[in-house]
Amino acid sequence: MIKYIVSNPKRYLKHTTMPVFNKYVFFNLQYLDTIKDENLFFKAIHQVRLANGIYKTTKAKRFVDIDTQLTALLKPGVIYKIHDVAASDGITSVDLYNTLKAAGINLELHMSDKFSVIYCEKKWYGALYKDADAAVLYADFFSIQASRYIISRRYILSRLLGFLFPQKSPLKPTDKEVHMLNPKTRSLINEGKISFSYYDIFEVHANAEEYDVVRCMNVLNHNVFADETIVQGALNLVSTIKENGFFIIGRTEENTGQNRVTIFRKKQNELELVININDGSEVKNLLINGKR
Repeated sequence: MIKYIVSNPKRYLKHTTMPVFNKYVFFNLQYLDTIKDENLFFKAIHQVRLANGIYKTTKAKRFVDIDTQLTALLKPGVIYKIHDVAASDGITSVDLYNTLKAAGINLELHMSDKFSVIYCEKKWYGALYKDADAAVLYADFFSIQASRYIISRRYILSRLLGFLFPQKSPLKPTDKEVHMLNPKTRSLINEGKISFSYYDIFEVHANAEEYDVVRCMNVLNHNVFADETIVQGALNLVSTIKENGFFIIGRTEENTGQNRVTIFRKKQNELELVININDGSEVKNLLINGKR
């Protein structure tokens, strides 16, 4: 079977509620920003499988324990500049913003992600959709989704069609940027309450000691990167934190939903452990045992 691409949110909603057929419909990501309903957005975005096997979606209230702990560490009356790294569709950034505001904490919140923007290249047959590394995630081939990254045998024809297209295609100035951001996230960005940017944690950035808090969840983990890569990514992020600022790093366990997190304080370019949540991050010892 194949996955059929639709562009109208109302039509997509209708098809996703139909028995059997709902499994074979895919929303045209060029029109993602036309979806206003959060549940419908979640369905659309959950279809996108990236080249590294990750789906760009998350859940609201996922980091409540982390947000609560950070709130206790911050002081009312101070304006904190916060960077939420690898924020996916941004809903957890929205949660963080709302939690801190409700506690009377003043903040400037910036969220970023390397893969929350994909690039659409128009073609005579439809379009190619690429990530920031120029990997072709899928093609719109006469309204049929073609992707080598489909893993279900149910869509074998769509998967086979995917191998007709290149695995990589250079990004072009004419490519349309598609921001895979939750409607609530887009709303706060439009209101100027949250800012967003493309950000690669493995690049050295010019914003040295700019932030009071940097949070990095579900990225620098052993199931994704080698120790040396984790340390380098963490070093790059720590360089953007002010003296006495906080670095939050951790992972959400897939089976339990439990957050294993460590909060550090930056002291003279070293990391001082502040608190472990649920035994702390799996990579905490890499950052405190001198391997930096």
